[in-house]
Amino acid sequence: MDSGVTLKFKNYSIFDHTGKIIFRTKILKMRPLKLIVCILLTITFLNFWQSCKKGPEDPFFSIHSRLARVTGDWNITEYRVNGKDSLRVVPPGDSLTFIGACGEETDKKVINYEFVWSFDKTGFFQEKLNVDTTLIFDIVNNTPICEDSTHIDSSTIITIKEWNFSSGVGSLKNKEQLYILDNETKQVLLYDIIELRNNEMKLLRDTIDPVSNQSSQKTYTLSRIK
Repeated sequence: MDSGVTLKFKNYSIFDHTGKIIFRTKILKMRPLKLIVCILLTITFLNFWQSCKKGPEDPFFSIHSRLARVTGDWNITEYRVNGKDSLRVVPPGDSLTFIGACGEETDKKVINYEFVWSFDKTGFFQEKLNVDTTLIFDIVNNTPICEDSTHIDSSTIITIKEWNFSSGVGSLKNKEQLYILDNETKQVLLYDIIELRNNEMKLLRDTIDPVSNQSSQKTYTLSRIK
């Protein structure tokens, strides 16, 4: 049976700071009390969204807490200093081309770094660093006597430290940064958390060389070890 009642709806949208729509719905036109309840629910939703999203590239929503997302073992898949790859390094002073006993020859050193970072929920932190140093002797005109050769030297360094999130200070949100503390040297390394997902994390650290007073920006991309 037709009751003769017409329901009227109005479109509502919620935008983020970039102007992108993050929530859209149709809300029934209602009395003032119901409207106030709706507004309060919207504010609650926005506060919840802000608590989930800390870094600029964080996911909109995650069922995992920030502690759960950080905890575990991670490979550093990309490490750059001022935009330059720093996982594979060819020191400028260790690459030389010259005329030797076998003719033209190029000798160079290549250093490969492999980092594994482990974060425990209790604050325990471990860095396992594998360093492969490769010496390459490249002779332009190879002969049975004058052949190219490669020598590899490997080493592993394990460092134990502590870690934690930082508290919100000024415009920074709570848990928007994490720090790693060396209890022996009392050195603290502070990282901005650019992106924190369950299987990927991006960090940024700005540093100033105490000797040269030059600033540098270090970026890290980490993938969870499954």
